[in-house]
Amino acid sequence: MKRKIAAGFIAICLAAGFVGCEKAADAEKANTPETETASIDVIMKTTDSEYWSQVEAGAKAAGKDLGVNVDVKGTPSEDLTAEQANLLKADIESKAYDAYVVAPCSPQISDVIEGYRYPFIAMDTNIEAEEVVSFVGTDNETAAKAAGAAAVEAAKAAGWDNIEAICIAGVPGDTASEARKAGFTAGVKEAGASCLDKEYYTNGHGETAIDAINAVMNDYPEGVAIVFCNNDEMAMAAALQAKENKAYENTIFVGFDGIASGCVSIKDGILNLSVSQEAYEMGYTAVETAVKALNDEEVEATIYTSFQIIDASNADARLEELKK
Repeated sequence: MKRKIAAGFIAICLAAGFVGCEKAADAEKANTPETETASIDVIMKTTDSEYWSQVEAGAKAAGKDLGVNVDVKGTPSEDLTAEQANLLKADIESKAYDAYVVAPCSPQISDVIEGYRYPFIAMDTNIEAEEVVSFVGTDNETAAKAAGAAAVEAAKAAGWDNIEAICIAGVPGDTASEARKAGFTAGVKEAGASCLDKEYYTNGHGETAIDAINAVMNDYPEGVAIVFCNNDEMAMAAALQAKENKAYENTIFVGFDGIASGCVSIKDGILNLSVSQEAYEMGYTAVETAVKALNDEEVEATIYTSFQIIDASNADARLEELKK
């Protein structure tokens, strides 16, 4: 099951220089252990999230089904970019793993993997690096664009005439968050509404989303038709915080992830819409892709997992899916 890279190894070392040669040698040594059971390192953005617990479950299920060892790790928060980089660096230097699945907190994670010759699978958020053999995740921009169009229709149904939207984004510089914001903005505009230019960022958690929605309500005391948040936890926290503000009682709150608590919130009339990511599928497919790479099988450079728009009409069905 190990991916052999001995062919042409000396030539690669000479071309890459001493440092590159040393990294390639490390990978060659790690990819030829005595055991035939491969070990795959899965490093998520955080372990403190319902969404990421679903990703973890999918990754571990794939490991069990495919007969490989899977270790799943992450930092306590998505904004701990240096901590995630150090975690990945330590794991690579340990030579304990044959392939890596990484959901990067920051684009700078590419500096950590530079020059290493393991199969690297980017998950959830792509990594712009030649070392990455495949990206597995949601097409964030397309999914958020669909949510933008749906949110405009919901705002019309709620009685809004002047439909303006605001985005509460995740960690600054996170490519998934930026893609969602761009897609949502495009969807809103194509549906004939507009997006306010002011930017609000958080670390991806509900607590900081409360601060953000307080700022929104202060900046726009007359109310805003649509508030889009980077994930469901943020959207639920923002919606609950704005609940007692009369100017925001008909505001459409939109989340992203389609987690169980988000679906319950939609059923309860707190959250209006969410974009479901298939987190379990994502974790499973990322590990499956890493195994294929180790077996020298052809893998696609981009593998998009599925999504759907969740509202009151299908929240129950989504909850049933998540129970499986």
